[in-house]
Amino acid sequence: MAVSLQVFREPVYRIIEPVTRWLIRNRVHPNLITTLGCLATLAAAWLYHSDNVRTAGLLVLLGGVADIFDGRVARESGLASKFGSFYDSTLDRISEIFVFLGLLSLYNTYGAQMADVRMVYVIFLATSGSLMVSYTRSRAEAMGLDCKVGLMQRAERVTRGSSSSVWVPSSSGWPGTGWC
Repeated sequence: MAVSLQVFREPVYRIIEPVTRWLIRNRVHPNLITTLGCLATLAAAWLYHSDNVRTAGLLVLLGGVADIFDGRVARESGLASKFGSFYDSTLDRISEIFVFLGLLSLYNTYGAQMADVRMVYVIFLATSGSLMVSYTRSRAEAMGLDCKVGLMQRAERVTRGSSSSVWVPSSSGWPGTGWC
C-alpha cells in the first residue's frame, strides 16, 4: 500500500521553518514565490522536450518546493488571500499541463523512433487524471465538502515525477519515466 506524503508534512515544516522565517523577514511576497515556482516548471517542460530529463526533474522538484513555501509564507505572514489562492492554483495547473506537454513531446519523439506511441496515450491519461484530482477537490470545497483525500495529490505527483526523472539509470538509453 502506498504511503501518503501527509505523514511527512510536520517534519518537513520543521525543517523548512528557518527558510520560511527568512522569506517573511525579507518581505518576499508569496505570489513572487508562486511565479518563480511556475517559471521553474515551465523551464522543466522545455528541458523534458529537449531530452534533458534529469535537469527537468530537478526543476520540477524546485517548483514543488516553491509551492510549499508560497503557501507557508502566505499563511504565516498574514498575506493569504483569495486572489493568492486562485493565482497559486491556476499556475499549478498551468505548470502541470506544460510539464506533461514536455513529456509528451519527449516520448512522441522516442515513440516515433520505435513505432510505439502508447506512451503518448499514457501521458494524456496522466494529464487528465492530474487535472481531475485538482478539479474534483476544488468543486467539492466550493460545495462546502471536505476533500483532503485522494489518490496522487499534487505533492505525490511532484515527488514521484521528479524523483523518477532524476534517478533514472543513465545506462538505460531511455529517458526517465517522468510523471507516469
